[in-house]
Amino acid sequence: MGAVSGPGSYRPASTADYIFAVGLFIFSILCGRMLFRNAQRGLMVSLINQILQVVYFTFGAYGFQYVAGLRIGFGFDMVGAWVFKFRIALSSFQFQIGTDTGQKFIGINLVALFLIFG
Repeated sequence: MGAVSGPGSYRPASTADYIFAVGLFIFSILCGRMLFRNAQRGLMVSLINQILQVVYFTFGAYGFQYVAGLRIGFGFDMVGAWVFKFRIALSSFQFQIGTDTGQKFIGINLVALFLIFG
């Protein structure tokens, strides 16, 4: 995680970045807990949690990736030529605003899609 304070200058992740990441993971834990206590309400908030995990991307200076649990996904790296990529990951978080990485990638988390529609 990180942000840019000016053209080409990188700064470490701020406290707000960490609070956002920790907040998402706490939300994920609460979703699981709510499934045990009130299944109907738990399914609704878990659906929101899964929707946040379906698409992950990085386009130049902007990126978002959130995985709470397991991600088995595929996507396309669009730098130069379109290259198909298959990715597996455990819980992770990446949020970029203003940090130009030069990457262009978009992917779909198949596990999240299965939990939504399966």
